Amino acid sequence: MNKEEYIAYLKGRKSSHKVNYHLECLKEIKKIQQEGRKPSLLLHACCGVCACWPLEFLHDHFNITVYFNNSNIWPAEEHDKRLSELQRYIHEKFGEGIEVIVTPY
Repeated sequence: MNKEEYIAYLKGRKSSHKVNYHLECLKEIKKIQQEGRKPSLLLHACCGVCACWPLEFLHDHFNITVYFNNSNIWPAEEHDKRLSELQRYIHEKFGEGIEVIVTPY
């Protein structure tokens, strides 16, 4: 297989057509900023650790509501600990600006 055939092969593979969703997100944020909007965003979180970076990244551009749902955690005390830490982090970092919706365990 020569170089041109190999390049054609690579271009034909699905993996070569992957979308960089981070870049797509940055484009959307830029568009939102240009329009002068701050839309609402519902962000699912299973724990504080998973939510830290998305909250930091999105907070300035969206009115965020966090949806905490993680009934797969056992025991219930661990679930409650994760919820408590998520709420603590949000309160310390963002004050009262982010609502947390909690589903029953």
